Amino acid sequence: MRRKRRGIAPAGERKEWPITAWVCLLCSLLLLWSAALPLLGCGGKEKEAATEEEAVEEKPTEGGEEAKPEIPVEEEESSVLPESGGATEFKLQNQSIGSGGVMTNLQLTDIYWQDHGDFFRIVFEYRRKDGKEPDKIPNVSTFYGGVPGNEEYWNIYIHPNDILIGDMKVPTFAAEGVPVSLGNPIVQTMERVPTADTENVAFLVKCTYNPAHPGISSRPHRLRYQTHPMRIMVDILKY
Repeated sequence: MRRKRRGIAPAGERKEWPITAWVCLLCSLLLLWSAALPLLGCGGKEKEAATEEEAVEEKPTEGGEEAKPEIPVEEEESSVLPESGGATEFKLQNQSIGSGGVMTNLQLTDIYWQDHGDFFRIVFEYRRKDGKEPDKIPNVSTFYGGVPGNEEYWNIYIHPNDILIGDMKVPTFAAEGVPVSLGNPIVQTMERVPTADTENVAFLVKCTYNPAHPGISSRPHRLRYQTHPMRIMVDILKY
């Protein structure tokens, strides 16, 4: 009987071992799972952040191509490109350019000149009093007139009809009757002269004797304009 009890005891111990092992294994798995959870969570956030980043990069921002006005680029650029026009031929006759109606919101901001080979150009530059570009061509007229005491010695008078004395911002021609040298042997001087209406501005351009037109010194001219900025150009032929 003793031998039989000793044989049963080892058999009972063998049955209890697998249960302990399973308990240990289960605990180990739980520990591993709890340790892995934070890592899995961080990886998910990084992936989510990366997805949001990609979405932001693909989304157009204000001022981007999709946020631009619907005006075509060509039309937008052409609206600020200079335009020019006026007479193309030189004529020995009175001329006029512009709207024909006097604009009261203009200023004459600059006057300059340059030799262009066959002709000499005098430029009158305009701005509106609010600083903007004029929306119409200023009215300027020219005519040939004799010099008092020598009626055969004709020159070119230039009348910027939109400009009063107070609207002229060119110090070079602040005083009347003071000739300003143009630095050219043919188109020699220009000066501001009085007009019948003392508030208006006019200029006299003196040229040398023109052998192509005996008896007078007049030279053919033309009136042209250019925008951005607004300019009226008086081109005087040198032959």
